[in-house]
Amino acid sequence: MLETINYTQTRENFAKILDEVVEDGKVYGVSRRGKQQAVLMSADDYSSLMTTLHLLRSRKNASRLFEALEESEQDNIPTQTLEELQAEMDLAKREKKEK
Repeated sequence: MLETINYTQTRENFAKILDEVVEDGKVYGVSRRGKQQAVLMSADDYSSLMTTLHLLRSRKNASRLFEALEESEQDNIPTQTLEELQAEMDLAKREKKEK
């Protein structure tokens, strides 16, 4: 998952490493002598990770998400066609306006 490379390797192959990070989703740990390691990953992967952390931060929200995931894996969710969903949404909009 996390391949560690040193600072010199990173500097000498920076363009190639960036291509691998962005195009292949590779994640690198960059080490320097006596210093804390840094992580090099794509902006999309970073954004996804931050979103996931945000959604799972609340215990209640995390519980709801895992329950929904479990339900979806059990195929207990009724399916609808796009037309049925549109009809349902239009009906809900009309009911709101009438109130």
